[in-house]
Amino acid sequence: MRPTFLILFLSYLVSVTSVSGAAKAELIYDGDYLQKTEIQTVRGTPYISIKAIASLLKGKTQWYPVGEKIVLQLNNQKITFARDSRTILIGDKKTSLSSPTQLKKGVLWAPLEFFLEERFTALADCTVRYDPSALILSAEPKTTLYPPRIFSRTHSTKIVLESAEEFSPELKKKGKTITVELPKVRIGKVGKTPFKDDLVESIEITRLRKGTSLKVSLARDTTNYVWTQMENPPRLVLEIRKDSISGTISGPTVHAKEDSLEIKFAEKEGASAIKKSLEKRKKNKKEHSLPPVPATKRIVIDAGHGGQDPGAIGKKGTKEKDINLLIALELARVLRIEGEYEIVLTRSDDTFIPLTERSWIANEKKADLFISIHCNAAMRRKEGGFEIYFLSENASDPHAEHAAEFENSVIRMEGPPTAKSRKIQELLFSMARNEFINESSLLCHTINETIQKRVGVRSRGVKQANFHVLHGAQMPSVLIETGFLTNSLEEQKLRERKFRSAVVDAIFSGIQNYEHQLALLQDDQKL
Repeated sequence: MRPTFLILFLSYLVSVTSVSGAAKAELIYDGDYLQKTEIQTVRGTPYISIKAIASLLKGKTQWYPVGEKIVLQLNNQKITFARDSRTILIGDKKTSLSSPTQLKKGVLWAPLEFFLEERFTALADCTVRYDPSALILSAEPKTTLYPPRIFSRTHSTKIVLESAEEFSPELKKKGKTITVELPKVRIGKVGKTPFKDDLVESIEITRLRKGTSLKVSLARDTTNYVWTQMENPPRLVLEIRKDSISGTISGPTVHAKEDSLEIKFAEKEGASAIKKSLEKRKKNKKEHSLPPVPATKRIVIDAGHGGQDPGAIGKKGTKEKDINLLIALELARVLRIEGEYEIVLTRSDDTFIPLTERSWIANEKKADLFISIHCNAAMRRKEGGFEIYFLSENASDPHAEHAAEFENSVIRMEGPPTAKSRKIQELLFSMARNEFINESSLLCHTINETIQKRVGVRSRGVKQANFHVLHGAQMPSVLIETGFLTNSLEEQKLRERKFRSAVVDAIFSGIQNYEHQLALLQDDQKL
């Protein structure tokens, strides 16, 4: 019995020591955070459970105890894996894995490498990537059309359809409905997009047998529209307008009447001057051509937190630093493409940047705007909504003061100040009073207005607080709290690409509306 026992014991040791490590990786499908799953390393090879792959790719699995096999079904195709085997079946064709499968606690695992290869991704109709440093396994459907982007601007609503390849749209208008048919293009997600303003009532995208259809329901039948196709990347730009342009299909542009502006400003340090000017324009009902938007404007986008500073953490383990970066990167992309702005990011990866250096970067780059992206947190789990801040020595309410204290607490992680950081800090604190408070207030309110139209989260309003990241910024600067990670519903929204894209669209629209209204104010001052 002893030799048999020894052999069994040694076999057990080999099985235990063969697993050299395990880690939790985030599964992301089409930009949406799904769940965390375990990645095990066996003799230097990363393994993932086949059930986790099924969850990632919306597939199904069937376990057959008799043969100790599992069948993974994706897109009406079947892949069969057997226990402790390198051989698998794709349909009825045999192929090999680099390492044998492993059965652990009733769950079958396979080498992660296989799911990244073309022979699998072609079947799954997805691009699958694994980032071992960030512990992220992501899958992107191989679609050619991206979800519509929607920008609510002062005189128009702009809808942009971006494609991975050239396409030929067909537009028609009947009554209050504009229909865009896009033959031979594929889209991943369909359905209605949350959006409503005084020009557009709803936007819905559906799949056709050989293409995709976009239906825009207008608020009134007499609304005019223009559309054009653009390149780099290929996209259709459909603009629904308030003005009196005749003709429906043409190149964009020209003349508009200034509509009523129902913007409320914080009664703080001269902000009322902007309010009075806008009210005067509204009273006089003055007509103006749309002021030209500058061809190039430099904007610094700051993704809050990063590196060893995770920021707020949600119940599902969502880290604020990751959400902030995703929103910042997408905002930078949209601003470059749609607005032709010059963009500077304070960080483009998971890097720790001291608070004092963030606004200093904006000053060094001579930025026209500084926008800091964050997620909120609260002790009460039911607290929710978005907030937008501009700098003030005194907080507008107790929550604003708490939010500033939380965001400022990262200073403790910065370690002993260096000679450079001390010098920067002294300069920034000497400039802590924001000379651009009026413009910052205006920017806050235009973004707040567009977020209310585009994003399905309630507005908690425009607020003021003493955020160190805004200290000394020599340009209009705002801090946006996009939602509460401590609220489970909002954490889930922030994990979804659709919601983050809506936030980006709203910020972009707010920036353009800010420029338009600021130009009108400057025009008034010249008269």
